[in-house]
Amino acid sequence: VTFTPATPMPANTTIAGAVDSTSNVLDFAGNAAQSYRFSFTTAATADTTAPVITSITPAAGSTNMGPSAVVTVIFSKSLDPSTINNATVGLFAGATRLTLKSITSSQDHTIVSMNASPLPASSTITAVITHGVLDLSGNALQDFTSSFTTAALDSSRPQVSLYRPGYGSSSVPANAPIEIFFTTPMDPTSVSGALTVSQNGSAIAGA
Repeated sequence: VTFTPATPMPANTTIAGAVDSTSNVLDFAGNAAQSYRFSFTTAATADTTAPVITSITPAAGSTNMGPSAVVTVIFSKSLDPSTINNATVGLFAGATRLTLKSITSSQDHTIVSMNASPLPASSTITAVITHGVLDLSGNALQDFTSSFTTAALDSSRPQVSLYRPGYGSSSVPANAPIEIFFTTPMDPTSVSGALTVSQNGSAIAGA
């Protein structure tokens, strides 16, 4: 659970928080959370340091990227999640804006991923992140762009065109099947040894 202040918290102030067991905060099994209280003190001076981008993948200038490449951006500090949206981030193929299937961020809002797969082949893809992205203190990011190129379409080999659940999906049922769609019909006898599904590096059994 993440709580994001609507406005920056005051400097040099003790902030208290609580989880109230009488408010019916439940897990998926219906068990109520125990009461919990905590506090912390904000910095003596207001935060005026703007966030910066520390890493982006694919890296600027990368070539021959596949159509399923997802752009992942790492920031120097937590962002205001309400400012991460289609108005402030985007992917372009040349001058054409691509439709983002998803914009996801890590729990602490320091990592943002943009998925517009399948990306067009033989294209220059530019990631754009604007000054509309703010940190939790309202400091704005400087406008940022980074570009890479995608590989030419190899029509002689089948490619993944779609998969479900989609990238970055949440609240997926534990028994949900994983579906992968290819551009051409596949030989079912060749699939079992080539497809792996894992959780934290450990293979998940299935068929």
